[in-house]
Amino acid sequence: MKKIFDKFIVAMFCSPQPPAEKNGRKFPNKITLEQYLRAKELGFTTVYGHNEIVNTDTEKYAFEALELAEKAGLDYLVKDSIAEEYISLGNRGYRPFSLLSEREKRKLDERFAQSLARYSDYPAFAGITFFDEPGSDSFEGIARAKKVFDRVCGDKLFYVNLMPYYITPEQYQYGYVTDARKFTDENYAYSRPNYQRYVHYLDKYIRTEPDVLSYDVYPYVNYGSLTDTIHEGLYDMLGLFFEYSRRYSLPFMPYCQAGGEWEGGSARKVTDAEMRHQINISLLFGARGIQFFPYCFPNDWLDSPNDRCGAIDCDGRPTDTAASIKKALGVLKNLGSVLIKSTLKGIMSVGEFDGKYSAEMLKNVEWSQTIFQGNIPHGERYMLKSISDIERAEASSQVLIGEFDSGFLLVNNSIKREASVHLKLRQTTCVTLISDKKLQVAADELNITLDGGDAVFIARPNQ
Repeated sequence: MKKIFDKFIVAMFCSPQPPAEKNGRKFPNKITLEQYLRAKELGFTTVYGHNEIVNTDTEKYAFEALELAEKAGLDYLVKDSIAEEYISLGNRGYRPFSLLSEREKRKLDERFAQSLARYSDYPAFAGITFFDEPGSDSFEGIARAKKVFDRVCGDKLFYVNLMPYYITPEQYQYGYVTDARKFTDENYAYSRPNYQRYVHYLDKYIRTEPDVLSYDVYPYVNYGSLTDTIHEGLYDMLGLFFEYSRRYSLPFMPYCQAGGEWEGGSARKVTDAEMRHQINISLLFGARGIQFFPYCFPNDWLDSPNDRCGAIDCDGRPTDTAASIKKALGVLKNLGSVLIKSTLKGIMSVGEFDGKYSAEMLKNVEWSQTIFQGNIPHGERYMLKSISDIERAEASSQVLIGEFDSGFLLVNNSIKREASVHLKLRQTTCVTLISDKKLQVAADELNITLDGGDAVFIARPNQ
């Protein structure tokens, strides 16, 4: 496991943006010490380069960002445009990587190594953010580039973020820029269940020998007039990546939804409860880090009327979401430092989910089958019926309990109301309750109240 995972990662995409101009309006440079110190204060550990790209006309901002990250005590992953040549399928301004001769590939490798040498000695350099959401036809080039990177920067992170859930067969195979080509890999066909399509995609990616498994799913979406729903992909993807993490001894990191209402989509602005919920559910499934999108309003979206859909707006001002993130990450400091040393065994569900909708209410709702209704999708492979320490567990609404080797994590699975939990332990035990603070209790029964999305870790003795 790469050195960056010695601590629990809290990363951002998109990073503070370079200056821009759109329709006569000028937007300030946000690659400043003030912005980087603010990110540190909010609780972030890691910055992914975004619109400050090495080997482009914005590369000076990438080198400035490396220096600012060092001053602020943050890790920084560089974005380098040479990645485009490795992932090219012939539709992004470069020849398809697969059609390059071995001699041409070696020359590309030499250029990549030379480019890495330009920035790999910066103290804040923690790796490279190589590509976001590639199709599987680009995995050959990614595997090749990673070998070069590991040779030059062996202890640093080679980072790729994978596709989200519910996409087209063409996107699975080619990525988002498909030039209207029809897919040829029948394993991505709509006739196959979406879960199986994603497993096929993930199996192909594993062959690149990745450092980390990263993906994004934004679950707090509105379905027409239903505005308090959770997309089932939150649980489905966490379960799948937990299994692959366990099988291949790889850390995984999901994205969290910072704000909403971007690009005219159905993702809503998250509440404080939803902010806590997505972080704590990620911890429950054994994530070794979390990532937020969008952190800073990206220059790519300057046509959008909603410039406050993330934590930092287009003028560099913090939004309400920034305050929500800071509150949630304040609790994460305690939980993350404990769970990063722990291994998840499985998850148990207690109580009834309070967000169910009747069939009558859903009959005219498009995509209603993707609304979470309390049953963990594909959970039969890792859901537990009992936990060794607990004789009996009761909850006023659904609480998910993750058993780790060092204790168990309770998460209120409601984004609307608090949950009362009663635990009868098998014997009187001195346990440590860890949330926003630590509290030692000697008891065989525990009564705990958790706000919506909140969590508490119960550490076993001597842990």
